[in-house]
Amino acid sequence: MAIRPDYTAGTVTIAANGTVLTGVGTIWAAASIKPGATFKTKNLDAIIASVDSNTQITLTEPWTGGALAGATYAIRYQPDGSSLTAKVQELIEQLGNGNVLALSGLTGALDEVPVFTGPGAMTTIPRSELTRGVEFDVQVDTLADRAAYDGQAEGYKVLVSNVGDGRSALYSKASNTLGDWSDPSYITGPIGAVGPSGYNPRGSYSGSTSYVEGDVVLNNGSSWSALSATTGNAPPLLPATSNTWWQLVAQKGTDGTGIGDMLKSTYDPQNKQGDAFPYDTKAAAEAATISGGINTIRLLGYGSAGDGGGGLYVRVGSEPSHAGKLQSADGAWWQLSTDTAHPRMFNAPGNLTGDDSPAVQKALNYLKFIGRGALDLTGTFKIVDGVALSGMSNIEIVSKGGVIYYPQASANHYHLFRINSCANILVDGLNIYSDSALERDDTGFAVQVSGSFGVRITNNRFADIASACVWMDNSQDLIVTGNFIDSGKADGIHFSDGCRDFVCSDNTINSVEDDAIAVVRDTGGVIPSNGTISGNVIRQTIRGHGVVLISCHSIVVSGNNLEGFIGPAIACYTWVGTTDRAVDILITGNIIRNVGSAPETDLGSCAIALAGTQRAVVKSNDIQGPGVIDATHPNAAIFFIDDSADITIEGNALHDSAKYGVLVNDLSGTSNNGIRVLRNDFRNVAELSFKARPAGGLGKVVVSGNTFELCGYSNPNNRIIEIANAGANGVYVGGNKQIDARRSIFVDAATCSAIFAEDNTPTVKISYNPSARASDESAFTSATSQASYWRSSGMMFVRIIVTITTKGAGVGLKVDVPVVNDGGGHAFQWRETAVTGAVGTAEFADNNTLYLSPADAAQGDPVASGRTIEINGWYTTSG
Repeated sequence: MAIRPDYTAGTVTIAANGTVLTGVGTIWAAASIKPGATFKTKNLDAIIASVDSNTQITLTEPWTGGALAGATYAIRYQPDGSSLTAKVQELIEQLGNGNVLALSGLTGALDEVPVFTGPGAMTTIPRSELTRGVEFDVQVDTLADRAAYDGQAEGYKVLVSNVGDGRSALYSKASNTLGDWSDPSYITGPIGAVGPSGYNPRGSYSGSTSYVEGDVVLNNGSSWSALSATTGNAPPLLPATSNTWWQLVAQKGTDGTGIGDMLKSTYDPQNKQGDAFPYDTKAAAEAATISGGINTIRLLGYGSAGDGGGGLYVRVGSEPSHAGKLQSADGAWWQLSTDTAHPRMFNAPGNLTGDDSPAVQKALNYLKFIGRGALDLTGTFKIVDGVALSGMSNIEIVSKGGVIYYPQASANHYHLFRINSCANILVDGLNIYSDSALERDDTGFAVQVSGSFGVRITNNRFADIASACVWMDNSQDLIVTGNFIDSGKADGIHFSDGCRDFVCSDNTINSVEDDAIAVVRDTGGVIPSNGTISGNVIRQTIRGHGVVLISCHSIVVSGNNLEGFIGPAIACYTWVGTTDRAVDILITGNIIRNVGSAPETDLGSCAIALAGTQRAVVKSNDIQGPGVIDATHPNAAIFFIDDSADITIEGNALHDSAKYGVLVNDLSGTSNNGIRVLRNDFRNVAELSFKARPAGGLGKVVVSGNTFELCGYSNPNNRIIEIANAGANGVYVGGNKQIDARRSIFVDAATCSAIFAEDNTPTVKISYNPSARASDESAFTSATSQASYWRSSGMMFVRIIVTITTKGAGVGLKVDVPVVNDGGGHAFQWRETAVTGAVGTAEFADNNTLYLSPADAAQGDPVASGRTIEINGWYTTSG
């Protein structure tokens, strides 16, 4: 079982050396805090002895941490394993008296039963000794009949049914001697005296009839029993209860004062005799004078019988403090007796013409009074200004096929269901709709949760809500699952500041105008954290994302199906002007289709956007990129990454992008917390599968183990990867496989260092721009250089072309290699290809730089204006 998070709501007060904690804003009992949990504050701990209420706890020992007043605190739930261990230890101690040890020392056998022979001592006996009763060889009726067996052997047993005084006894032959019997072992006691006879009913008394003791007669409405034989002696007149011959058995009751026959058609015309005393309506009960002997009545309806507003009421001593009550004409007060309240019990119109809000609120207040129960919204209701659950616990709001109409409220943000400072609330099976013509914010939220614990929003339908359908803030232990949301004017489901430990799963969300599911630090409060967004089906948001994560921590987005977005299906970023990043994000197992068609910035033209994100893993997703590229979508990409650090993109299927696969605009990380693109399947990515040309540094870049098919076909330089501005943090490109073409990988050596590329299949030439200058390090007036290399088995193969338009004053040529020479073998040859055709060798001036040796003295310096020098060769490297 998962470990529950600490409970931290509210503040506490305790006196020095006291044992009673008093809470403000706490719901300790409702939050299921149990004895044995730990109270923690100021680095001090105490064990809880009892939870007395939502606002009082008793500690096992006096508090030694000094007086506390309005202090923050935490209560750590005792793990289930610890409770079980304590109970097991208690059981072991109770059984440690030798009995279990004695039982374990027995050797069992068929039909043998263990029995105690003393404290901590046991043996076994045959089961037959317990089930067959007394064992004997023969049974006889009288003691005289036993003589027939006087000659039997020792141990022979005879059961005598009557030894002479009515008792039964068992006799055993004491020896083989004739007639040598044991003393009797009595099975039964002697026959007792004959008891008194029972009553004998004789009908009405007659002076001519003879009666004996026990005869019962009816006289003047009372029953009498004869004490002795008598004739002509009548029972006495009441109030006397006996005379010499008679004793009163049952006295006649008081005569009634009414007249007429008590027929069934009169006292029970509706055949409800098995029910409580019924009244058609509340008004009928209020007009009735009800006998003091009746403590329960039933209404068959509120305004008319059968209107759904009926219920059972019980007599109470004073006026209840809630609306589930009535006062009968005799002045008695009656209170509803049910834990399932319906708005019609509180005079809800329930016909879409009147506002049912007051009746629904009264029903909720009644449930709060009894401390539990369900609000049944089965039917049709119009709720204008919403209802509030404040400080309630253990309440269910449910419906079976009912409909709730939520029109424009009299004030814009009267949310429909306002759940504040509550615990253990369920909202299930509701069907809520608003007018489709309403504009955004014409209503409040359909369900708003704040400062609450253990809220479940399940299996509801929301349509055309003019604000967020579900909004939660500063709450924990939340579940939103199985809901259907259609055509909302704002977010579908929104987790705001202070939400933690939440699950949003298996919801279906269609055509909302803003984000379908959002986790956002909206107002600078506590960062929302520890959430799972899983198994949802999201189709087409008008302006927003499928899932958006803004300035939140530790969120998992998994197994969702997202399709049809003008911007990214999933976006992680931070608000402009803040530094609150989305941190520790896992995006895995999602299916994404038809995205990025919006005429927006780079953030709007991709499937997944990571901007202002740190420590994110995007793994095992199936993603189809944006298929549009035009003036408004110049940088369409499957992934857009900006101002982020420590990003891993691994094992994804990345298909069908009109331009880029992964576009890195900027990485704010350094050293080893840059970006890793590992083992992805790139297919039909038109221009570049991976492009990184940020204005700032990238951090370390790793592109490894990927496969490329039908990629780079629209790239003007025949490339699939371009990397620049990685700085000194290193670039690794290795183990990648191109299936259908040989396209190049370009890493700008002028802006990247520690470049490592090998084991790509087929062997991939990596382009770079080397620095070319004269041997004395003076710059050429005008020259261009381009180069490429590939690595295999620790050897670097390099081709460099330098074109000199105007030489300048320097002599000779120096040019940089892409990776440091390790001092091992090398071989380079150069050739002037534009004018002279001269050839020669090139040597290392240092581990990073080649210089040219002249071909011969007659040809002079091969490096001159208008010349092109081509250098080819290899060298070894361990870098």
